[in-house]
Amino acid sequence: MKIRLTESQYKRLLNEDDKSFLDGVTFSNIDNKVTPVIAKIFMVLKNKHFEPSSEYLKLKEPLVSENFVKIADAIRTISGYQNDEVILLTHNYCSVLWSVIKNTVDWKSLVGLPLEFYGKMNHPYSVNWTGYLGGYGDGAVSAYATNYEDFKRKIDAGEVEIEDENGEIDYDDRDIQWERNYDYDYDGLDDLEIDLDNISFNG
Repeated sequence: MKIRLTESQYKRLLNEDDKSFLDGVTFSNIDNKVTPVIAKIFMVLKNKHFEPSSEYLKLKEPLVSENFVKIADAIRTISGYQNDEVILLTHNYCSVLWSVIKNTVDWKSLVGLPLEFYGKMNHPYSVNWTGYLGGYGDGAVSAYATNYEDFKRKIDAGEVEIEDENGEIDYDDRDIQWERNYDYDYDGLDDLEIDLDNISFNG
């Protein structure tokens, strides 16, 4: 995997090191630090005994984790925030800030702490598919038999050879069955050249 950076993109990465949100990523209800509202939400969760787990960090999809989903649903119910905001706050509650949250009784001590970005990033990639096209050609059903009835019996019993004559195949090119080549796609990730300008975000 290769990452190609312009000068502006390099400066963007330097800015991310101080915990500011990624360039171009904005939210309607939250910024890059804990506000009084967020601090109170975190304390409500703690007081209601929402014990977090960091298991979701080992998963490709955090919403596979029942613990993550439970806490995310609670934050969504309390705040009414958008999905990408809820996921970011759930991440910060579960791992980034939990050690501070669990050791405080005053929500004010959380205000001003930096929030870490966490969200779904997308980059263009050529996905590989294999198409299966069906058709019909001339052939024959063959079997050694003693008479017509014996031949018919063998056909009914499947005791035959079905041979093709290597002739023309009649097919409909509008009827192709497509299947994803997942192994090929993952093997090709090493050759992916990352361009930060092509990265998009969604929760």
